[in-house]
Amino acid sequence: MTQYNDRVEAVRDKLAAEAWGNKVKDMHGFDSNTTTVWYTDRQDGRVIDTRFNDGRIKREIIETGEVLWLGEQQPRTTLLDSFYRAMADFNG
Repeated sequence: MTQYNDRVEAVRDKLAAEAWGNKVKDMHGFDSNTTTVWYTDRQDGRVIDTRFNDGRIKREIIETGEVLWLGEQQPRTTLLDSFYRAMADFNG
């Protein structure tokens, strides 16, 4: 059975990377009319931007309750690379 160890490990890493990608990287509350951010030039007033490890950004507009998705989810191979880098930094 040891001939499948590499395949099992690859699937385990893929699943771990997908779970890691769905976790929150950081949250930022601000007034987008007076503050600029690198990922968009939208002016939506007071907002809370939640960035996820996989590249997605969820913007919640405080006054209306509207939710927008900014950014794009990383492709699987890029996500796996980001996951390995994050784990290397974490285990440092």
